[in-house]
Amino acid sequence: MIQEEVKHRMESLKKQFGGEENYKKFIEAKGKEELDTMVASITDAATQSLTKFFVFRAILEALAITDVNWDAQMDAERKLYDKLTTK
Repeated sequence: MIQEEVKHRMESLKKQFGGEENYKKFIEAKGKEELDTMVASITDAATQSLTKFFVFRAILEALAITDVNWDAQMDAERKLYDKLTTK
């Protein structure tokens, strides 16, 4: 699952560079150590993102919050905040 998230993030990075050719130029200009650091950083961010998702999901299920729109940014956080702050 983490590998798929890393793959998705790398594809997004390619788009940010304007395509495959520009991405390859960027990669070629970097040293191995710098590339390894970049990939480790992307992998760490993907791991944290997936961990956050599953933690939120477990908390929401425990609190019986079922109307979350996972496609809407911050919806899970808002629903959890509302549940925890409403009397």
